Amino acid sequence: VASYDPLTGETTEFATIYTQSVQDVIIHGMFAYVAAQDSIVKLNIETYEKVAAVAAPGVNQLATDGEVIVASFWFPVTENFVRTFSLDDLSLITQFSEISGEAAGILIKDGIALVAIPGSWGSTTGKIASIDLTENIVLSEDDYGEFYANIGFFAAWNNVITVFMRTPWDGTLTNMATLNNEGDVIEE
Repeated sequence: VASYDPLTGETTEFATIYTQSVQDVIIHGMFAYVAAQDSIVKLNIETYEKVAAVAAPGVNQLATDGEVIVASFWFPVTENFVRTFSLDDLSLITQFSEISGEAAGILIKDGIALVAIPGSWGSTTGKIASIDLTENIVLSEDDYGEFYANIGFFAAWNNVITVFMRTPWDGTLTNMATLNNEGDVIEE
């Protein structure tokens, strides 16, 4: 792990995470949270210290609402594909057993986490789960159909949610859709 100062061009190496890959990094305040294949690591980006780490095999993507870390999981995990962790010490808070398959991108808005559920390899449909982070309950998991196969990531702007599907290994195109805040499709 290294920091890079674009003004000075200086790079400071300050930690090593012993895994083969990193899936995601988010910044909250003076901390970086890293999803690193089999663990989540918390780093202080001002003091260059490793603050906490927790085992999390299959961790995929991370998001925070400023209260908790929400993490999605995929292979080799076979259950509890969405979990929340403490921002402070990364201790496990909640596992959402109702999520039906491997999970990907997360978007948090007004206390609700939207989670992309592409399913396992070869899935022919895509789902979106809604989780109330205040109550720690899954509100719904809606199947959006074949167009949403390989659903991967979200972006939000101006009360519109854009959904991005990952391009399959043998594909040359990707699908994109926009939804309103209620989850209704605006355009595909």
